[in-house]
Amino acid sequence: MHNLTEESDDHSHPEHPMWGGANHQLLRCRGCETVFYKIESWHSEDWDVKFDPESGQDEMFYPKTVSVYPPPEPKSEKPDWTWDLYRKDSVLSQVVHEMYVAKANNLNVLTAIGLRIAFDRATFLLGVDESLDLNKKIEKLVDDGRLGKIEAEHMQVAVNAGNAAAHRGWSPNDEDLAVLLNVLEQFLRRSFFDPPIGQIGAAIPPRPKKKKKGT
Repeated sequence: MHNLTEESDDHSHPEHPMWGGANHQLLRCRGCETVFYKIESWHSEDWDVKFDPESGQDEMFYPKTVSVYPPPEPKSEKPDWTWDLYRKDSVLSQVVHEMYVAKANNLNVLTAIGLRIAFDRATFLLGVDESLDLNKKIEKLVDDGRLGKIEAEHMQVAVNAGNAAAHRGWSPNDEDLAVLLNVLEQFLRRSFFDPPIGQIGAAIPPRPKKKKKGT
């Protein structure tokens, strides 16, 4: 960070033994050149005690409250490959992006709802009839060979979680949500990015036939 300017101010109450202050800074990121406003403030009524190893005694101090504007963006758990979804479908890409924004902001209900919508959009792109309910769509994916039995069971749980979030306000905890997202991620990656397993199988050279004895 590069310090563009800095200013401090102190204040006190004219009738009561109260005082405080603030330090203001304008900072510029040396990488992206974004300008930030940082303020460190303290007040006489906001104090704490900490041990001083040199004096061997507890000493009072005034902790500083630090705020930065605009606030740092929350860390995203969005897998790198999802950035390429826009090449497949802009709607699916936007839904997945907003789903991970909700996840980064700890909005678990909205994340689960986004998971359900992302699955619904993905099935449409895969040619599944839109008029089918979500459970029937999963059955169709199994019939088409896009989901195995175990994968279908996992997807069933993920879809039902999204329905519960949308219609009953159910909120999964962070651990459960991570599992549900993993189910969707595997489905999306396999459906839109990984080569079909049949193509891989066709490219594997066959095992040489055993030579007959005496030849």
